[in-house]
Amino acid sequence: MKIHYFALFTTLFSSGFLANVVLTTSCSSSEIVSGQPSPVPKQSRNPPQWTAPSVLGLNVGSSVEADAKQLFGDASDKSKNRRADKVFGRDSEEELVLDFKNVKQANGHLSLILGVDSRIIKAVSIYPDNKMTVEDAITRFGRDFYQAGYSSLCISNDATLGRIDQAIPYPYALVFPNLGLVVDVRFEDNQTRVGRLDYLMKCP
Repeated sequence: MKIHYFALFTTLFSSGFLANVVLTTSCSSSEIVSGQPSPVPKQSRNPPQWTAPSVLGLNVGSSVEADAKQLFGDASDKSKNRRADKVFGRDSEEELVLDFKNVKQANGHLSLILGVDSRIIKAVSIYPDNKMTVEDAITRFGRDFYQAGYSSLCISNDATLGRIDQAIPYPYALVFPNLGLVVDVRFEDNQTRVGRLDYLMKCP
């Protein structure tokens, strides 16, 4: 049976995307909102800069299809992305989706978004096999994150750093601009878990 893992990706990012290197550079505290009083969270004074990430041996935004083939072999599925589902909808270049099943280095399934003409890898999506929780993600990737709904993942200068508001409906994202990473958070099987890790060459 063919499993098209990119279907989840495009479902959430079909409105123009309106996504292991681990870097922890902040000592600020993370806060999960509950019914208890909490300190005033830190706000960013300037919009954070997006860092093009390196992940699984790929430099997102500069590595090409041949680099992925050398690392992971042949893709299990390859398809042209529909214009309406483009991750970077404002780019003129069409997109190609490569799917890789059971990638040991990723501990799960892997999808790559490439430019059709350039063959440059623009996004890397990892679907972890293990049940990663939000707390696991924060421990792994650090505390310089912003919570966002999927209407916009580009962080504004009034965004709140390191705070999770449980009033925001699922699915939502934890955005790590300094890692070029978007962590997809969803509620499934009566638990909150990470569904996907998206590494992007730029803010979509």
